[in-house]
Amino acid sequence: MKNFIFSTWLQSGLCIALGYVLLFIGTVNLLAILHPKSRNHRPTRDAIQSWWPVVIVVALGTLIGPSVSILVYSILGAALAGEAIRLLNLPAERERGYQILGALLAILVPASVVYSPPLALIVMLLALLIVLPSARMLIVGAEGMFIEVAPVQWVLFTSIGLTGFSTALVFMQVPGPYSGRGAAFTCFLITMISDSMQWLGGKLLGKHPLIPRVSPKKTREGLLFGITVCSLLGAAIFPGLMQRPAWEGAIVGCCICMLGTLGDLVASTWKREAGVKDSGTLLPGQGGLLDRCDSLIFVVPVFWFYIYLAY
Repeated sequence: MKNFIFSTWLQSGLCIALGYVLLFIGTVNLLAILHPKSRNHRPTRDAIQSWWPVVIVVALGTLIGPSVSILVYSILGAALAGEAIRLLNLPAERERGYQILGALLAILVPASVVYSPPLALIVMLLALLIVLPSARMLIVGAEGMFIEVAPVQWVLFTSIGLTGFSTALVFMQVPGPYSGRGAAFTCFLITMISDSMQWLGGKLLGKHPLIPRVSPKKTREGLLFGITVCSLLGAAIFPGLMQRPAWEGAIVGCCICMLGTLGDLVASTWKREAGVKDSGTLLPGQGGLLDRCDSLIFVVPVFWFYIYLAY
C-alpha cells in the first residue's frame, strides 16, 4: 500500500510538471491574444505558439517508449544537422553532401547508442575525423580543406551528439518510476523552463544586458530569475523522478540554466557570424529547430555524464 501511494505521488508530480509548462504557455498566449491588433503582442504570440511543437517532441521522445524515441531523435538529428550546415554558407553541391552525411549519422548514432554507447561514439569519431576529411580531400582537393571541414565537424558533432546523448539518457537504467525516460524528461523540462523564465524575467525585471555584443536581449536579471526558478524546480522534482536529494536537484537546476544560456549564446554568436537572425523558419516567431534547441547542445551531454557518475 505504501509503495502504491508513493508511486501515485510520483506520477502526480510528473503530471504537475507537465501542467506547469502548459499553463505557462497558455497563460502568456492568452494575454497575447487579448490584444491581437497590437504589433507588440504578435511576436510574443508567435513565439509562445512555437513551444507547442517542442512540448510534443519532448513527450514523444521521452515518455511514450524507447522505439518511438529512436525514431524521433533520428528525425530531429537529421533536421538539426541540415539546418545547421546551411548556416555555414558552403557551395551548394558540398552542402548537400554534408547534409546527407548528417542524415546518415542521425540514423546510425541513436541506433548504435541502444546497442552500446561507446559504439555510437566510435561511429561519430570515424565518420567525422577520418571519413569526412578524407572524402573532402579526394573529391574536392586540398585547397581550403581545414577551413571548411572544421566547422562541419563541429556542427555535426553538436547536432548529432545532442540527439545521441538524448537517446542514451532515455535508455539508461536510473532509479525511479520512469528510469531513463524520467531523467531525460527532467533534463528537457528544466531547460525549457529555463528558457521561458529567463525570457519572462527579462521582460519584467531586465535592465542590464548580459553580453550585449552577442545577444542584446538577454539580461542579467533574466538569468538570475531563471536560475532561481530552475533551482526550485530541480529541488521539487528530483526526490521523486530521480531518487536524489532536493539540494542536489537545486544545484543541477542551477547548472542546467547556466549551461543552457551558454549554449544559447554560442549559437547566437554563430548566427551573428553567418549574418542571420534565425537559423530557419520552421517555427513561427522562433525561427528554426536550432533556435529552439540551442540551449540543449551543452546541457544534454553534461547531464548524461552527471547521471552516469551519480548512479
